[in-house]
Amino acid sequence: MAALSAFAIASVALVMNVFAGDAKPGSVAESIWKDSAELIVGGGAGQLLAALYFYLQRCNLAWMYGQICLTLVPEGHPDGVTTRSATIQADSWSTWVPYRIAFAWLCLGYAMYGMALLNQISPRTEALWNRSPRLAIVTPFAVIALGSLIEWRVLNVFATEDHPWRSAQADPGKLLPRGRKRRRK
Repeated sequence: MAALSAFAIASVALVMNVFAGDAKPGSVAESIWKDSAELIVGGGAGQLLAALYFYLQRCNLAWMYGQICLTLVPEGHPDGVTTRSATIQADSWSTWVPYRIAFAWLCLGYAMYGMALLNQISPRTEALWNRSPRLAIVTPFAVIALGSLIEWRVLNVFATEDHPWRSAQADPGKLLPRGRKRRRK
C-alpha cells in the first residue's frame, strides 16, 4: 500500500512539474496546461484522493495485523477477541473498501489526464469541454463519490459473502438502514 500511495503522489508531482512547472512557452505541455488546466488539477486531486485511500488501507491492514498478534499472546486479546474472529474480520470485504475506492479515484485521475490530452488533439472534445468545464470536472467527482458510497455500503453489509454484489442484487433490502425498510401496504 505504501508503494501505491507513493506512486499516486509521485504521478501528481510528475504531471504538475511537466505541465505547470517546466512547460516551455509554445510547447505542447504549455498548450495543454493553458487549455485544460482544470482537468490536470482535477486529475491530480483524484490521484491524491487515491493516495489517501491507499494509506487508509495500509493503516487498516496494520491494525488488523496488530489485532491478530494480540490474540496470539499467552494472555490473549484484551477484549477477548479470538484469532478465528480476527482473521474472519481481516478476510472480509469490508476490510478492503479503502483499497477499492482508491483504485476508483486513481482511474478518475488518469481519465482526467487523458481528457486533457484528448482536448488537445480532438476539436470535438475541446468544443464539448469549452461548453461547461466546471460540469466536466464536478460530474466525474460526484459519480466516483456516489459509487464509492455504494461500494462501501455493499461491501460492509455483505462483508463475508463470496460475491457481495450478487448478494446485494438478490437482497437489496438489506442495504437499507435498519428501521427504514418500506412497509407493504
